[in-house]
Amino acid sequence: MKIKLNFRPLFLFFGISVFVACKKDDTGSNQPPPVPVSLQEAIVGKWEIHPVAARLKQNSNNSPVSHKIQEPSQVLSLEFLSDSTYIVVMSGNEVLTGKYNVSDSAVIDLSGFGHLSEIKIAGNAMDFKLSSNGTVIVISANKAETIPLTDNTRLLCRNWYLTQAESGEAVYGEGPVASDKVTILFSAAGTYLVQFSSDDTLHSAEIANWKWHPTLSDTFVFWWFDEEPANDNYVTITELSSSSLKMQESHTDYEYHYDGEGNITSTDTFTVTAKYVLIPANQVSPRHSGTALRSRFLNTAEKPGIDERKAGIFRRQF
Repeated sequence: MKIKLNFRPLFLFFGISVFVACKKDDTGSNQPPPVPVSLQEAIVGKWEIHPVAARLKQNSNNSPVSHKIQEPSQVLSLEFLSDSTYIVVMSGNEVLTGKYNVSDSAVIDLSGFGHLSEIKIAGNAMDFKLSSNGTVIVISANKAETIPLTDNTRLLCRNWYLTQAESGEAVYGEGPVASDKVTILFSAAGTYLVQFSSDDTLHSAEIANWKWHPTLSDTFVFWWFDEEPANDNYVTITELSSSSLKMQESHTDYEYHYDGEGNITSTDTFTVTAKYVLIPANQVSPRHSGTALRSRFLNTAEKPGIDERKAGIFRRQF
């Protein structure tokens, strides 16, 4: 009996196996090694501290706006911007901002506030030690989600200077202390920071959150740090470029009519629209001379001179 062997299928299988194996090896060898990310790049964003357990004692050498800040505060979040600006949000309605510097591969100096050391970043989690005013605390933080990076997001996310054109003049006249500079900062982490300055000194700051409106184009929603977002609290952008930002907001106002005894007889309801013109803050000569700026949120309950009807995006309404 003759046995006939068929070597062709076996040969083809062997050839294919070798080809696939070689192809796989070639593909793997051609892939570039991962590019290491520097600490400067890795920390950019907003880091939320949960659970909130970081307490700091305030330094009396830093002149706060209110004596209440002298009480121990909790660190709520720490945000690093790509232009080397940091924003610290603390309990007691306090926000601090200044410049940071990555002094070496493991230490970050926060000018006027303290420094971070023993930094460990794994994905969206970061552990570090914060030293401030003689206090050292160990912090664990998670990175907040960022707003989708569209062309409009890139244009909006910067520090803007409020001009006195349109309704801007009224904003400068509000409050117990008239401001000579008002800036508003948008960050890609959803931070919305308004700062009021006079005579080169920051006298109040208010921080909120923002995001793009889910259905209206060229419109963003904002809400204060301890509130829930509401899509009916929004601002419309009428012009946005690298050199100009124009926006407007509307609110309902009321006019009351009284009789001779002081009783309300009727009420007229009408809509008030405020328009604002802003330019990039870097186009304005710097006025702040301090290395770090400290302020608590402006509380209208303690400042009866505030006109709440003009609050809107530049003043928190109480």
